[in-house]
Amino acid sequence: MGKDGGQSIKWDVKLTPGEAVKFPRDRNNRENHYYAARETDAAPLHAEITKKGEDDDYDDRGLRGGAVVQRERFLFYRGVGTFPPPVIVRALGGDKVRVVNNSGGRTTGLVLVTVRDGKLSFRPVGELDAGASADATLSTTEAKRTDLGDFLVKELTAAGLYEKEAKAMVKSWDSAWFGEEGTRLLYLVPRSKTDLLLPLTIDPLPTEVVRVLVGRHDFLTPEAEATATAQVKRLRAAQAELNAAYTELNKIGRFSAQAQQLAETRLDPKPAK
Repeated sequence: MGKDGGQSIKWDVKLTPGEAVKFPRDRNNRENHYYAARETDAAPLHAEITKKGEDDDYDDRGLRGGAVVQRERFLFYRGVGTFPPPVIVRALGGDKVRVVNNSGGRTTGLVLVTVRDGKLSFRPVGELDAGASADATLSTTEAKRTDLGDFLVKELTAAGLYEKEAKAMVKSWDSAWFGEEGTRLLYLVPRSKTDLLLPLTIDPLPTEVVRVLVGRHDFLTPEAEATATAQVKRLRAAQAELNAAYTELNKIGRFSAQAQQLAETRLDPKPAK
């Protein structure tokens, strides 16, 4: 638990600059999008985690004297936040969107992304001062994923990341940010808001700390909601028709299942050889 009663997490790690390290991979040697985070000049690190019990989900090949030795080039933690979003997005209809900055600081890297039928389009919104809002229109012009990636790399490096770090971050989330169907807003959370939401303490104190947090909001447009309503109506009608058909089949009696199988054979006869 943290000092304010919230949750916290702690790592004890050792940096090993210059050490040749073979990083763990999937047991079936499959690729994982998190591996892209290793494509930087960061020093390798390792941590020893004490194995608490036989049910702990650790790879036994890493055990050494009751501890699991993990080696990586990054620390990664994924959790669930309970705070209000720093930026609010409202779909107004007709591909129009309103973005409101409630982060308390200047928000940069704002970009609206749409993926429809596998085709990507995006429109930068620019920067927003604290409390400001902006109206924008979703782009319908097909774009390349590399173009959007280049835009985000530029924004991330401007926020303080090294170019390799920015490219690794974009590559890690390429399939989610640029490939998943839907409409979303991406942006960079102000550093002051990041420090407030995710307090960080490092000992010994480093000479410099750079933190860049990307916000992502997926949202439904009124048109998407209307499509969902229409399709649910179709599903309900189809389900009602299906239920009625099963009711009539059951009236045949104890051999209704066999009768259904025979009917399916008659409807789908095997082709003559």
